[in-house]
Amino acid sequence: MADHSPPTRNSFTRGLLVGCSPLIFLAVLFIVLCTISLFPQGPREAIPAPLPLPGIDTTMPVAELLPTSPQPSRAPVYLGDDLSCVPELMLEAATKSTTDEWQRRKAQTAAAALHLNRKEEDGFLKALLDSRPDLAGVQFAMGDACRTTGERAMAFKEAAEAVRRKKGAVLLGEAPSPDAGEEKRQQFYQAYLAVVTQVIPLENTSGQNSLARALSSIPRLEATQALARLAVFSTDESVRATAIEALAIRRKEGSTDVLVAGLSYPWPAVAANAANTIAKLKRKDLIPELLVMLDAPDARAPRPEVVAGQEETVAHELVRINHLRNCLLCHAPAERDTTPDETLIAEVPVPTQPLPDTSSGYGQSESNLLVRVDVTYLRQDFSAMQHVTDWTAVSWPSRQRFDFLVRKRVLTPAEAADLRARLPRASPYRRAAARALGELTGGLF
Repeated sequence: MADHSPPTRNSFTRGLLVGCSPLIFLAVLFIVLCTISLFPQGPREAIPAPLPLPGIDTTMPVAELLPTSPQPSRAPVYLGDDLSCVPELMLEAATKSTTDEWQRRKAQTAAAALHLNRKEEDGFLKALLDSRPDLAGVQFAMGDACRTTGERAMAFKEAAEAVRRKKGAVLLGEAPSPDAGEEKRQQFYQAYLAVVTQVIPLENTSGQNSLARALSSIPRLEATQALARLAVFSTDESVRATAIEALAIRRKEGSTDVLVAGLSYPWPAVAANAANTIAKLKRKDLIPELLVMLDAPDARAPRPEVVAGQEETVAHELVRINHLRNCLLCHAPAERDTTPDETLIAEVPVPTQPLPDTSSGYGQSESNLLVRVDVTYLRQDFSAMQHVTDWTAVSWPSRQRFDFLVRKRVLTPAEAADLRARLPRASPYRRAAARALGELTGGLF
């Protein structure tokens, strides 16, 4: 039989304590935390202050302001298939140094670049090119050609921040609605296209496929060109296939220049991709260009060209640049608190230190080693992630981004003769053109 006797005072008190125990716990915790905050907890690890840029002696010769150049190399023009063996260009010698030595070297270079740029527009790059034969023949943009200003610069900055968060998907998720007006939509597309194709190339296949699908939704000539570049330059077959599929339903005029230029690119894999894209798109209007390739010399062969007003024998040679190590070769330096608000700035990474954290946005650190992304001297043809095994920056990832572009290299007579002797008798460019012609003409070639 159930006991219906009234609760005693002790049982009531126990029940009250049990019911209120969460509130009591929170109250005690609050008191403890407040008490801790009132008393010193011992010394905290100090955050090192950013290294200030050094002053520049204006009487110092320009040559002494420039970074130490790497050891000169006159290796033969590379004709292999391994992109990791392509000649590498560098801003400065990659000597083993301590963190403090690296910081001081980069601070000196940044200060010298700011000083020379105040004296003359792009003065640092001009002085560098005057003293570096290894950089001769690289197509650096200067003046207005390398600058983005005003509203376009602000749009570019906003796009870079959005792409950093969402990668290629941002093109689909953040496009302005039709109510925003056509001008606003076109400005959005222009800025985001510039970012995703130039500043932040995607590092994996799924990301590049996502980018290709996003590009296919943009009704602009630049989007068609970007798709054509993926079809020609991507090192992944599935990405190229996705880009070709997207190109098949777009106006063909937008991709023509990219495809034709790819046929004579000084890397046979690119020419093969261009010829295959022409065939898959059934571009019979480009048969004349393919026929020219059947009789054209190898795109890597020596050729006469005028350089600095004088006829020289040159070779168009593929070269690469480590993206992390050469910020001041590709961009102008930035000065904290004096750079316009609409300018996107990025921190220059220092070897032996972890890469800058961009999770909260670009230029959020207190570093004085900064570059302006709105001033871009070099634009790569394509990028690839490659393993780096001989680099002292052990805290950096082992796979790093390399940007690839073409250098017009002046050859000595001996170098020209050596290159001619090493070129394959069966030109890979002719094979690629013949294969495409065969598909377009039903096997007539």
